Amino acid sequence: MMVPSLPGLAGSGQALRIVGPGYADRLQHLRDGAALVQGPSGMFADAAANTPRFQGGPNRLLVEDARTNLVRNPRGEGASIGSGITRLPAYWQIDGTVPTIHVIGTGTEDGLPFVELRFVGSSTFALRFEGGSMPLVTSGQTYVSSFFLRLTGGSLSNLLLQNNLIAGGNVQSSLALMPLNAPLGQQRSAHAWTYSGGAAALASRLRAQSSGSFDITLRLAAPQLEAGFSATSPILPAAEARIAALRTADRPVWAPALPWAPSGTLILHAMLPQPAPPNAEQGLLQLDDGGDQNRLVLANAAGGNTIQARLVGSGTDLGMVAGGTVAPGTAFRAALAWSPDGMALCLDGGIVRSVAGGPSSSLTRLLVGHASAALNRAANGEIAALDYSAARLPDASLQALTAAG
Repeated sequence: MMVPSLPGLAGSGQALRIVGPGYADRLQHLRDGAALVQGPSGMFADAAANTPRFQGGPNRLLVEDARTNLVRNPRGEGASIGSGITRLPAYWQIDGTVPTIHVIGTGTEDGLPFVELRFVGSSTFALRFEGGSMPLVTSGQTYVSSFFLRLTGGSLSNLLLQNNLIAGGNVQSSLALMPLNAPLGQQRSAHAWTYSGGAAALASRLRAQSSGSFDITLRLAAPQLEAGFSATSPILPAAEARIAALRTADRPVWAPALPWAPSGTLILHAMLPQPAPPNAEQGLLQLDDGGDQNRLVLANAAGGNTIQARLVGSGTDLGMVAGGTVAPGTAFRAALAWSPDGMALCLDGGIVRSVAGGPSSSLTRLLVGHASAALNRAANGEIAALDYSAARLPDASLQALTAAG
């Protein structure tokens, strides 16, 4: 691997560490508000506004786009211990035959506020997380329902639990669940659905399809309904706010005092948990002039898992090269190199792909985890490391630096 050195050593092949495990001090981290991040122990905690979010055991930098959680009470506030439907959290309700409901308790596990519920009955029902202010979904729109669920008592006998989205009261889509009596923070279900039909109110639910008598106790936390093709980190409103809460985009930026060298190399180590959505690429990095008119872009192409580099000048694509595919959830390494003669991409030590032509103007800013100044093509993934060399490294070096190991 390349090691950190002093900047501006053009032609030396030495590199500057921009991002590394737990290290991103060269970047300015912009985000208008706090956001949750899951630490190495599995505990969720708030990262303050304008601070980085280092995720999980690998301690990688999390970069996500702006999202709104349309569930107004994901904290489960208003629940009271006891029996009956009136004990449920504010705005939550039961669809179908109401079982016997016991609110066992509330609390926090793995940094997530939860409600623990016992259900006893024999008929199919659904726990709806938003009983009033539901979004209007139109044909072709995609939403994601997610929540954390732990089995704490009873069994799944005679029950099929589902992460369920329903529109207009009858058109629905479900994902089967098999919760365990294991840490809550490790058991998140996410289900995306592209709706087809007339405009209708959309709701997310925990559905329990019954085939006989059941008695089950579940610990449930952080229900979330968001527009998009994949779930992002949990979004919680402030305590007692009970509103649809917005998390703004992460914006890791580095803008040195001088323009970037006309030749250079960036070595990226990253992980994308899901394929790119069909309508937008997933940005890994963008080297630009402060906007989208002139830039070098490294991204996962829309609709799949193909890593590609693009050269844009005066708002027009001047060249594109594809480096190969990656597996969702698996870390990979990519090298993006440029000079006045051309742009090159190497993925995981494979063949170096190149295209003629270099940047047509001075580039001044590095935007990490994005492929647009509008912040609407985010990685929604994790950046493990990013190194910069003020030289276009040889092809053999690109292969060696991106090979597994």
